[in-house]
Amino acid sequence: MSSKTVQKQTKARLGEILLEWKLITPEKLDVALKEQAALGKTHKLGQILVNLGFISEHDVFRALSFQLGLQYLKFSEFPRTIPEGSYPTVKFLKEYKLVPIGIENNKMRVAMSDPLDEYALEALRVFSGKPFEIVLGSEKDIMEAIEQYFGANVQMTTIMEGMREEEMEADVVELEEDVHHLRDMAFEAPIVKLVNMLITRAVEGRASDIHIEPFESNVKIRYRIDGALNELDPLPK
Repeated sequence: MSSKTVQKQTKARLGEILLEWKLITPEKLDVALKEQAALGKTHKLGQILVNLGFISEHDVFRALSFQLGLQYLKFSEFPRTIPEGSYPTVKFLKEYKLVPIGIENNKMRVAMSDPLDEYALEALRVFSGKPFEIVLGSEKDIMEAIEQYFGANVQMTTIMEGMREEEMEADVVELEEDVHHLRDMAFEAPIVKLVNMLITRAVEGRASDIHIEPFESNVKIRYRIDGALNELDPLPK
């Protein structure tokens, strides 16, 4: 499904599909609908059914996939890594419950837990500025994917590997080229990316301080949030 507004592929409601597939009973659907009426329409029927223990989240998303005509992917079916590119911030992804899972034909592929969320779609359109493809994914799987793709430790590992590669590159630079080469490297050095990433995460987490403690074998990074120090995995030296 492209970045245009998602249209339902069938007039059948979610509850009707679940009944037809014999995944719930009419009595359980009635209980869930009454619960939804009490909570308000902003509470999704599928999530209410899951919370009540009437059905699995997997079956809800299978039904939504049929209803919306969208592919449904479980976390195990997400790619293990995604290519480098310009992606939304982690705060953005968590707020709108979506995650990019790849780029195909210059089009970003995005997993969403609620593809009918017009606010999320519009925010994604504004950020992307170009077409994107939507697939379905559960909120739990999306949050897990965000951590896998964009978590601090993943970012730091990538940056540290880049720093080691640049150190090796610097070792083979001819002496007469050292000054010019190192000046150029400084503006794109992984250390700059590391510092930017640490500051970005501090702002997103509303941290008041960043504590950097170098030791013989590693470097400890801690953020002070609401008076408490939160430690990331140590960086190798």
